[in-house]
Amino acid sequence: MNQGTLSAKQKIIFWIAALIIMLAGLGFRSLWGSEDRWAEVTRIMFQTGDFVHPSINGEVYFDKPLMSYWAIALVKLVTGSLNEFAIRLPSALGALIGLWGTIKLGSILRDEKTGYAAAWMLLSCYGFVFWGRTAAADMQNLTAIILAVTWFMMRKDKAGFFSYLLFYVICAAGAHMKGLAAIVIPPALAGLFVFLDGSWKKHITFAHIAAAIAGAAVYFIPFILAAKTALPEGYAYPPGLSADAGIYLVIRENIVRVFNPFDHKEPFFIYLYEVPRMMIPWCVAMLLVMIGIAVSFRKTVLSTERKWLYLSAIFIFAIFTASGSRRWYYILPLLPFITLIMADFMRSEEPLQERWRNLSLTVTKYLLFTICVIQILSIIAFHIAPSYLKVPELANEFLATGAGLMISGVLGLIPLMPRMQKHIGKFCGMDGKLGQLLISAFILSAGFFCVTYNQMEYFRTEKEFSLKLRNFDFENTAFYLKPAPKLLFYAKTDKPVKVLNSNKELAEFLNAGGDRYVICNSNLLKYFLPELPEAQSKPFMEEKRYKWENDEIGKLSLWKIIGKNK
Repeated sequence: MNQGTLSAKQKIIFWIAALIIMLAGLGFRSLWGSEDRWAEVTRIMFQTGDFVHPSINGEVYFDKPLMSYWAIALVKLVTGSLNEFAIRLPSALGALIGLWGTIKLGSILRDEKTGYAAAWMLLSCYGFVFWGRTAAADMQNLTAIILAVTWFMMRKDKAGFFSYLLFYVICAAGAHMKGLAAIVIPPALAGLFVFLDGSWKKHITFAHIAAAIAGAAVYFIPFILAAKTALPEGYAYPPGLSADAGIYLVIRENIVRVFNPFDHKEPFFIYLYEVPRMMIPWCVAMLLVMIGIAVSFRKTVLSTERKWLYLSAIFIFAIFTASGSRRWYYILPLLPFITLIMADFMRSEEPLQERWRNLSLTVTKYLLFTICVIQILSIIAFHIAPSYLKVPELANEFLATGAGLMISGVLGLIPLMPRMQKHIGKFCGMDGKLGQLLISAFILSAGFFCVTYNQMEYFRTEKEFSLKLRNFDFENTAFYLKPAPKLLFYAKTDKPVKVLNSNKELAEFLNAGGDRYVICNSNLLKYFLPELPEAQSKPFMEEKRYKWENDEIGKLSLWKIIGKNK
């Protein structure tokens, strides 16, 4: 077997590991954060039969591109279910495709083993696994970028119209999953490579231009369909928007936001600490690798491929940093390039880099060992937590969570044992210490995301509250100030629920006669309660709040206001 390749058995082991960490327990947790938007939009698409106007509670919602919903709809058509597993599956599949792209790109740039080493790192990176198991569009953004770049690198020497067309179609699909980054980054990185290797002239062809035009046409098809299709009865565009809402919001979310962020402003240096956070537990190794590269840069002869890889990572980091709108997950597409740089460095035989290579491996080993020990000892904290928090009824749930962490810690220690080095190398195909670290990190990551993270579902209450409203009559019910997509999804409402956008509308709603119900978030109660009749200041039903949860954690409540004619 070639030193830079893996056996069929070692490849199968990797893909089994990838399937486990991306799919095991994927649907166990209830919807979290913005996942409810993807869930509810897709549910309404099937309810109305309108798949070109994403909407939430009767209002068109083009804030996220159409294909991110279509991917979930396709899963629903295949499986017949629209549950948490189906909603998250497109992200998980995107992660698996992203892993393949990373492996293939590593094989092109150096060898197959480098690609697999980078992919093993991704399987344990906090940011990669977290978004691979979350219903959102961010993993699909990474997938489209790495897939388009890999396809170009595969076909660059024999590119024709079909090769260029598929490249631009992948970019267009990525843009309809997340945003314009998928259209900007892959062509920029492809252009960078052909500039470095001096082959740029042969890519200026009629076939390339025609393919780019065809790719642009593919991008605009969903917008044209949305503009030419009537809305379902009772549905409307947001105030100030019309049939061109899709294009307008693309411009607002991807261009206006870059130069004039209107809803959040993070410091320009946010990614200097968010990228290391996403790279946990490889964050320290990443820093040492970067230092090693910088120290040996002037005395090291770099191949075109290695230059391109370094400059690509710098470009991605710079373009996201230059944007005025920054969030930690925006820069997710950088991770495959970082892990490829790290895998290449850790497998390098360059003498000038040996010191930093050994240091990065040693420090990471101690870091993983420390994490394992902390997880093993955490069983003590989880044992005493119920008494400290005064929730003895949750003793079993806390103990189960601690036990999961403890077992994961014990299993994570096994690959780090000196005697395991030889066996691990044969198992995953990675050399010496690096193989030990990759497998230990994978075990810890799989234990947390597939077991411990799911066990924390015991302490969540939104789904339980929402399910109680599944057979509720929403005819005389309204949301105060803002709707809750998660509640709409779990309650399976059959039509939009009224939203009261001001206290004036609230007063008119309450005075309309008959019993009225209002759903309110606890964060808004300070505005809501003064408007209620004094005798009706207790909720009809409310989401459970644990003793350790402070008032800033928003909880839903349902209020019944008895009509004056009763």
